Amino acid sequence: MIFSSFDPSARSATSVSWAACARNQYPFDKYDGEFSLLAEKVAPDGTLTPLPLTVGSAHAKTGWHTRYTIVPASLTEAKVTIVAMHREPFIVAFAIMLGALMLLVAIMAMAVGFLCITNRRASDPGMVGWLVGLLFALPFVRRIMPGDPPIGCLLDVAVFSWSLLLCVVAMLLALIAWLRQSRAAQEANEAS
Repeated sequence: MIFSSFDPSARSATSVSWAACARNQYPFDKYDGEFSLLAEKVAPDGTLTPLPLTVGSAHAKTGWHTRYTIVPASLTEAKVTIVAMHREPFIVAFAIMLGALMLLVAIMAMAVGFLCITNRRASDPGMVGWLVGLLFALPFVRRIMPGDPPIGCLLDVAVFSWSLLLCVVAMLLALIAWLRQSRAAQEANEAS
């Protein structure tokens, strides 16, 4: 990063790539790592002059709990070691709640599909449309999870794919029930 004169570094952000991380364990992912900071002033002739470096931090509302240590390597350099970085408990609880919501909606859809296929509930195009709508709603709910979980993470394996599968089965059950019930109603009309 390069800062202009009288431009505090607090206005700038940088990203650190994580060599070893458990990104696929969302929302229980944890990280650690280290990086160095070096302060130098570039003179008009291009020579570098070391600058004193002071590193500190304030709590940021990022959704992450970060434990770190700062070790000054010299007057102009500091080594920052991130001991542990994990999601805040509220973020984890919110992601678990959204996952439970996805499963609950899928189980309810499956119950409706079962009631339709066993002729305890009339199936109609509106019912099938509602179940098809769930197939579009579930990916949206997954997308609004805090921190945008990576594809193939623990959430996908444990919750999302199963919820989607249950909704597909429920939609197929309701569709088959609608076709059967429509055919039976048509045959009853022809018989009378």
